[in-house]
Amino acid sequence: ESVYSLIAAPAKTPSVTIRLADRRKKIKESATVFKGLVYEEKVLKFIKMAYMDDIPEVFSIEVPSEEAAIPETRFSSVDLRFRRIVKAEGEGLVLKEYRVVSREDIEVREIDFMSLAERPVAIALDSTVMKRGLEYRLFVIDRASGLR
Repeated sequence: ESVYSLIAAPAKTPSVTIRLADRRKKIKESATVFKGLVYEEKVLKFIKMAYMDDIPEVFSIEVPSEEAAIPETRFSSVDLRFRRIVKAEGEGLVLKEYRVVSREDIEVREIDFMSLAERPVAIALDSTVMKRGLEYRLFVIDRASGLR
């Protein structure tokens, strides 16, 4: 049983349901997903789960707004759309997924998208040879902030 403090100020707003959750339970459940894996295998499994859209419910998923700022890349002929952020609580991993559409046929490398990473762990792209008009998926994994 847990006790939570709620600080509120009266205002005329529509009613909202708030679900309080204990992060310790979520961290334990998240740890079971990666149990027994070394760091590199955790990162690979995280990318594979996102690629297959097989993300456990215990991970938190955030869908950024359409106006979410995307850092510049070195390609002016590539359009990036921020799709989602997936956080593995307790593991210190944050996955950012982008949709990439090229305006011309180009060849890229993962390192070309390094500017999208804040605390880089891995970058994965489903194809390094991009054809004009086709959509590709880009995964950027960062260490969660607050970790060394």
